[in-house]
Amino acid sequence: MRASPAEYLRLNLRAHDLLRGVPLYDVSIVDLPRLSEGDRRDSELPSGTPVGSFLLLYQFPGEALSETRNATVHGYVCTALAPTGAGTVCTGGST
Repeated sequence: MRASPAEYLRLNLRAHDLLRGVPLYDVSIVDLPRLSEGDRRDSELPSGTPVGSFLLLYQFPGEALSETRNATVHGYVCTALAPTGAGTVCTGGST
């Protein structure tokens, strides 16, 4: 869902000083559902395991989702293994 750039710029963020003059192209709000008990049970590592500055939400064979959250940021990183014609590739995405 799109959010107003003005709404974002009203937040008291250090990034506004650091990025002064850098164009703001998009502001989005992502409402993600929380994990089910089955997701927690089937995870190869316990939910909440630290992964760098992130906390693991789940790790399944070939897929993992981690989250970071503080007063200004709520981010996710998803990594996945996918077979290709030349072998296996690891892909990642963040929000």
